[in-house]
This record gives sequence, structure tokens and C-alpha cells, in this order.
Amino acid sequence: MATAAVQVPSCNRMLPGSYGLKPVHYPKSTSSTAINSEEVVNDWVSLFNNEVHAEESDFTTLFPKGSYWRDLLCLTWDFHTLNGPEKIDSLFKTQLKGCRIKSLTIDRTSNAGKPQAVPFGFDKDAIAVQSFLTLDTDVGRGRGLVRLLQDSEDEGKWKAFTLFTALQELNGHEESTGERRPLGTERNSRSPRKNWKEKRIAEENLEGDLEPSVLIVGTIHPRHIIQATGASGEPYFPSDIEGLADFQGDRLVHSSKFDGPRPHAKGKKALIVGSCNSAHDIAQDYLENEYEVTMVQRSSTLVITSQSLIDVTMKGVYSEDGPSVEDADLINYSVPNPVLKLLHIAATQEMMKLDAPILRGLLSAGFALDSGPDASGLMMKYLHRGGGYYIDVGASQMIADGKIKVKQGQEISRINAHSETFADGDELEADEIVFATGYQNMRETARKIFGDALADRVGDVWGFDEEGETRGMWRRSGHPGFWFFGGNLALCRYYSRLLALQIKALEVGLIWYEDA
Repeated sequence: MATAAVQVPSCNRMLPGSYGLKPVHYPKSTSSTAINSEEVVNDWVSLFNNEVHAEESDFTTLFPKGSYWRDLLCLTWDFHTLNGPEKIDSLFKTQLKGCRIKSLTIDRTSNAGKPQAVPFGFDKDAIAVQSFLTLDTDVGRGRGLVRLLQDSEDEGKWKAFTLFTALQELNGHEESTGERRPLGTERNSRSPRKNWKEKRIAEENLEGDLEPSVLIVGTIHPRHIIQATGASGEPYFPSDIEGLADFQGDRLVHSSKFDGPRPHAKGKKALIVGSCNSAHDIAQDYLENEYEVTMVQRSSTLVITSQSLIDVTMKGVYSEDGPSVEDADLINYSVPNPVLKLLHIAATQEMMKLDAPILRGLLSAGFALDSGPDASGLMMKYLHRGGGYYIDVGASQMIADGKIKVKQGQEISRINAHSETFADGDELEADEIVFATGYQNMRETARKIFGDALADRVGDVWGFDEEGETRGMWRRSGHPGFWFFGGNLALCRYYSRLLALQIKALEVGLIWYEDA
């Protein structure tokens, strides 16, 4: 007997092969009226360090049920999110050399990082003791962050609900910053001597038969190639729509080829197929140049105003009155993705309350809305599938006011000489058609540039692996020496160092590509 296909709401769609993030629940915790944060963290760090050096370590006593340890290159040469004390402890049981982390130390160098009691997420009753950490490993140094809760199932003992550790530098290969930065001149007898600028130019020109270790783009003979061609791959264009070749209007293009409205086009009819960031920006551009504009929205879109996004998710962290960017990044990336999803469910509810007037206007205009995968909002939708949202910078009000028309919930059945026909039989006139239909996976750009052999060997990119870490990005791709690098500015800023550390470790022989 045939089974009917299950229709997944568009907001919950994932990239092929991606895992959904498992539901997260706060562990049952007790609340203390008076918390000595310094003592709480110091005691926990001491217990952790004791287990690191114990002949038979047992980390299960340091983490409650449902806890997480997110590690970036300190435990292994990969990214991991370990869920639960048994999973955490089992990793160390399988490591031949034991724990690569040799010690944790409380980091008191900033007010943001000193031990302190803080609300965790949007639950004011969930109080965590939080502290920045520094750490030493067998190959270098790193930073971390721990959030401790009292475990009501174990006599109120303070345990780590989340622990984050990330490698920062390799011993003997520290970054050339501060007192280690290059000197302008050298005091020696060699002739001719080169100053700093001359040495940089010589390196850039590969003088002296140099070959680069890493190549971003080009065709020399490096040992590593980084594909940093944006967050996505080749433009996705629905070329199977009937009648594409029959269109006789002024323009039919993918949004990546849109170079702006035509001059003196007042009253021209523009159809934009798609309803996310690019579609809104193009629709707004058309309207401001006096076109008649219709947006074709086939499913639903998450809409958040830029101001509510700043006020709810960034205030106090990424803000003028917040910590340094480096400390803010540590706070942000210390949250394991499954926990981040839980926090963003509450954050999304708060943002939608703030944005309620504009969202009501969109619904009244026939624009379909969603709140992301399992109502977890914009960031989770971005990490799940790389799109499906609009950060409002003005176009939403134009839709709510009826200035930008909406054709909702219908697929295009064919393109005609000067119109589009939809599945419900409606037909809309068009002088210009722009397909803002997104992009393919980055693997397809790799295929275009480097060929099938490489593209078939690398793994999937974006979406989540079984532990909840982003697949294939900023970490080993599956093909030795080939790396994917993408994302927004914040992601690239943070993960660039981690990618560089992996390449450096390979170059100086600390690891082999196949090492765990």
C-alpha cells in the first residue's frame, strides 16, 4: 500500500542530508539566594583539572544531564558538540593520549568575563554562573567559557550546563601581533637589507621561486586551496518552466544579473519571483523608480525588522556599550547550536511582538509569514538552509501599503510573450521578470572551477551534522588541502582563525589530514 508523502512546511525544510537540531531542555536546577560566583567557578575548575590529570578520569560528575561541551580544535582536530555527560566522558576514553587539554584557568582580564551570576537566555529564573576561561593544550593555548547551573538531581552541585573551548594559537607559531609584530628594519650585516614593506612586496610577488602554502584563487601550485566565493554556490534558475524562450519583454534574469531598473521606465510592469532579501531589495528599487511591482511569493517568509534584531539579539553584546568584539564573539559562539536554537525561539517571540504592527500589515496584504524552523527565527533558518528570510529595511511597509503587490501561494505554470501564467489560471503582465530564487550549494561552484572528481569527494556544505555543528565549512572538507570558507562578516571574522590554525598545524607537521 502506497504511503502519502509528508508535506513539510517550508519553514522547516532542510538541506539534503542535514540533521535537525535535537530539542533542548534546561536541566532541573535549584536557585540560590546568595551566590559566590568566584568560589563556584574556582571549585569547578579545580575539579576539572583534577580529572584531566587523574589516571582514570571521570568527567560525568562535572556535567548534568542534557549538558553540552562545544569544542573547536582543542579536544580533536575538528569541531564537536558533545551532548550529555556520557558522550563527553566517552570521548576521553577513546583518546590514546588522554585529554589534549592540560589545564583550565579562570580568565579575569575583562569585566565581561569575570565569574558572575547571569540570567541564561530569556528565562529570568534560570540563573547561571558564567566565566571566561583560558586553557593550555598539548599544542597551544585557547579560550573558553563555562556556564554553571545547580543540579537539583545531585544535591544542588554546581555543574557545567555548557562548556566551550576553542584553540587560539599554536606553541612556537603565535600570531605576529603586539611585541611579536615584524620589525621595520633589521640590524645585521647582510646586504642588501629590505625593510618591512619591501619584504611584503617580495612575498606578494613570490620572489625567489617561492610557492604559496595557501591559495584563495589562482592556478599556481599551493598545498591548500580555500574556496571563499561567498556563502552559496551557483545561481539557482528554474530553467524547466515552460515558455522561458517565448518571453519578449525587456528583461528576464536571475537576481544575480540584475543591474538596476531601466531609466525612464515609469509604468513598466516588473514581476519578482521570490520573497526573501534579494527579492525585497529589487522590488523596493523598482518601486522607487516608478515601476508597477508584483512579488511572487510561492511559500512563506520570515520577516524581522533590522531594529528589533539589534535590540533583542545584539544589545549588551554587540553594541557600543558592550564588551570588546573578541569577548562578544566568545560569548556568542560559546553557545552550542542546539541551545542556541532554544534561546532563539524565545528571542523570535520577543522580536515578533516588537514587529507586530508591520507583520499585521503584511498579513493583511496577503503576504505569508513564518517564524523559522520550529519557530526558532532568522539565525536558525540561515544555518539550516541559507535563506528564507527578509531583514526589513523598508520594503515591508511598501507591501503593507499595497504599493508592492503580492501573488501568493501559486507556482508559475508557464512564461508567455508578455506575462506569467500561474497554476491557479491567473495571468500577470510583465515587461521585466527577475528570478530571485536563490543559489545552489557551494559544491557546485567547486565543481565548476575544479571539476567533478573534487566536487564528488568533498562533503555537503551548510546544514548540521549529527552533533549539531555546521557541515563542511571552516573545517576539513573531505578532500585533502581543499577548504570551504563562507558566511556573513561575523562568522568569517571568528572562523578565519580556526581555519588558519588547522592549515598551520598541517604545514608544520603537528597533524596529518586523516587525524581525528
